[in-house]
Amino acid sequence: MPLHDVTRFSMADMAICSSVLRRSGQNTSSMEQAAGNIVDYLYTHLSDGLGGVESLALVRLFKTPPYASSKRTSRILRAGCWGMNRTLHEMPDAACHQLRSNNGWRQHAKAE
Repeated sequence: MPLHDVTRFSMADMAICSSVLRRSGQNTSSMEQAAGNIVDYLYTHLSDGLGGVESLALVRLFKTPPYASSKRTSRILRAGCWGMNRTLHEMPDAACHQLRSNNGWRQHAKAE
């Protein structure tokens, strides 16, 4: 698969990426596996245009369901950690970000 230069991202790049991302869930048994495929593709195939180096230090994919749709025990744990028990129960449409996959967080060398 080719690297896509983010400084000159073309319609052809968009078509290729779109096709790959649509297929990322095939032959997977979970949302986390599909998310891992998406994150890995973006992390390894987007370049900075300077010799093929990956341009993204960190790629993360979140699922954002309504807080009220979470299991009761998860809601209680999250609300307790946030210190917002009453507020979240009064806001059933509040979003709850759930990390599904990530790749990266590499250390860049500092130029001196």
